[in-house]
Amino acid sequence: MIFTRFEPLIGAQNLNRLNQCHVLVVGCGGVGSFAIEALARSGIGALTIIDDDRIEITNINRQLMALHSTLNQRKVDVLKHRILDINPACKVTTHAIRFTAETSDIFAQEPFDFIVDAIDQVKDKIDLIAMALKSQTPIISVMGQGNRLDPSQLTIKELQKTTYDRLARAVRLGLRKRHLTGKIPVVISETNALDIPRDTPFVCSSAFVPSSAGLLAASYVVQRLIEVIKA
Repeated sequence: MIFTRFEPLIGAQNLNRLNQCHVLVVGCGGVGSFAIEALARSGIGALTIIDDDRIEITNINRQLMALHSTLNQRKVDVLKHRILDINPACKVTTHAIRFTAETSDIFAQEPFDFIVDAIDQVKDKIDLIAMALKSQTPIISVMGQGNRLDPSQLTIKELQKTTYDRLARAVRLGLRKRHLTGKIPVVISETNALDIPRDTPFVCSSAFVPSSAGLLAASYVVQRLIEVIKA
């Protein structure tokens, strides 16, 4: 049985509960790909995954499904194949689109049990959190993981109590401008990003930090769904 080593940790009733749950994960990069796989390996019965990107060679250092053999394939397609290879009973819905305010309508009415926000773009991130708040759907949002090396500095705290993270600050301000309030748990690093040469034309990333952030987010979702962690 797939979950023989997991069921004794949470009990058969809770495993059945997870099997009845539907989780939305938006963003299938270094954070989202690891969150998705962890949720699949924890018995989540239905997953909806959203990302409009294809796999590039620069993804290989940190994204779970990124291999030379999967280059140029859609991230959501590769992940769906992988999830079903892990748990054929999982119901996987894919959307190869970018989540925006304009595309959010197709998800706003869906009865998700939890949302994982693994989006990079500030406005899209705010739009997803706004959707979750308005629909009263539990969400965990992962903040900036770029230019960092130490996964031991990751933690979960409320968005309003975050420091060090420019993305978290931008999200706080964006929600405030929309007059949206609520407790938003976020995965965040407790240290500043490393100094990178200013002429570096991209955000640097390791294999350790985004993956650990994704696993931390997935762990939080599972524990909330079976009420180990209270809202």
